[in-house]
Amino acid sequence: MNAKRKEIVIDFEHVFDKLTKPYEDLDPSQLSAELSKRSLYTPKGGIIDTVALLSFFNIEDMLYLPETKYSNGKECLKPVGEWQQYLQTAIKKPQFIIPHPHNGKPAMTGTGNWSFRVADCFPQRKFCIVELSQVSLEGQLAVWLGLMDARFKPMAIISDGEDSVQAWLNATSDREVNQVISCLEPLHYNTSYSFISSMGRLAGVTNLENGQEQKLIYLNSKIK
Repeated sequence: MNAKRKEIVIDFEHVFDKLTKPYEDLDPSQLSAELSKRSLYTPKGGIIDTVALLSFFNIEDMLYLPETKYSNGKECLKPVGEWQQYLQTAIKKPQFIIPHPHNGKPAMTGTGNWSFRVADCFPQRKFCIVELSQVSLEGQLAVWLGLMDARFKPMAIISDGEDSVQAWLNATSDREVNQVISCLEPLHYNTSYSFISSMGRLAGVTNLENGQEQKLIYLNSKIK
């Protein structure tokens, strides 16, 4: 007879303290600077950072970049190469991105409407978006510094320009995303960002809610 497996209880408060303790004396600007020092690309601000973020994708990949949370049309869909040119001169720029290649076709929603933002439009996940908005800004930045060498680590970190950052983690399957949720949900991970059709912030553009630039803080990618 197999012995009964002992239940493992993780003290997430202790884990959080261990992750963030090395950085507890740093303020948000110092934490952001430390992240930027570890970046494979030095953030410069503005559209040049938007183009840098798109370096994760192939030039022919179709990407969905909506201007608002409610945008839902084909005008939000272009190949990466066209987005790179468009963003240089566009007056109205998209604020958001769904960071997975799009198949270029609409799909039907659960209510029977056609949309370009349905999960079926994205054949393969590339990242898992994480936001820990109930944690202080210092805590959020310190967590990502502490997880630089983790199995699921930040590939990009983007600020809302105010008091929150989003990280794109290298979790590419449902199983991996569920592992991310299990680890980070106790830190108040808003799991609505975990869906493949969830929108993330686009770096280098103005956040229309607060008037600040959505800054690229960290990028784990060499620019192609």
